[in-house]
Amino acid sequence: MRRPLAFLFIVCVCASHGCDSSDSVQKDACDPDTFKPACLGDNAYTACEDLVIVTKECKASETCADGVCEASQPMLCSDDEAREAGCAESEFCVKIGEGTCIAPCTKEEFDAQASRSECDDYNEHTAYRCIQFAENLYGWEETTQSCPHGCDSQGNACVTLHADEGKACSDVSTAENYYARRCDGRFHLSCRNGFVVAEDCGSHCHDVIGCYMPCDVKDAEAYACTMVMNWDEVEGYDMQVYTCVEDPEFKILYYEPERNEFCDMTCNEESGHCV
Repeated sequence: MRRPLAFLFIVCVCASHGCDSSDSVQKDACDPDTFKPACLGDNAYTACEDLVIVTKECKASETCADGVCEASQPMLCSDDEAREAGCAESEFCVKIGEGTCIAPCTKEEFDAQASRSECDDYNEHTAYRCIQFAENLYGWEETTQSCPHGCDSQGNACVTLHADEGKACSDVSTAENYYARRCDGRFHLSCRNGFVVAEDCGSHCHDVIGCYMPCDVKDAEAYACTMVMNWDEVEGYDMQVYTCVEDPEFKILYYEPERNEFCDMTCNEESGHCV
């Protein structure tokens, strides 16, 4: 008679709590109003169902975080043989940093030193060069740079203002490749972050000061209201305040940025305040 009693007890538990092959029922009681789910590793979590703590499993495409199943983040590829999550089917993975997905090129393109380049709508220039990563493994190496003066009409390169622009240099006077700040006509040339940078100053260029906005009265203020865009939407307005200062060495009066204020609506360039 004991066996039927045991069978009836199991049936009752299944009827009241539910028997699911994917959930394992535990005997611990819980209060659904105060119970906090918790992760059990990366793919399971605890839940309170019908006043009983149960273990639930996440989907194969999910990972548990803070007791909730969330979509798994794509893994970076980790070696040069596997095509793991994050790489397209036609790409291969090389261990550059945490792993980089590379589009393949051919040995014929490598032998021909093939290269190509393109500019996007945000003046980012990307150059591609076919290089060899391993035996019989060739891929396109990408190098991206921002073009401060925009891209040329063919989209093949950045526009340069001066022949020296982009050359390697140093701003340390004792270095062999030291590049002194100077004006060449309307262009001011200087060394920044190891490369020569050119700026178009118009008619107001100074070897040491660089490009400057001239002013007439010391301590006078000028204002500029600029629209701030987030893609195609107006995010707000930037109220920039300039003060007329005098360079103590060269005795030149010029406007120098003093402060800026973000405006939700718009700003007034006459008063220097948000509207």
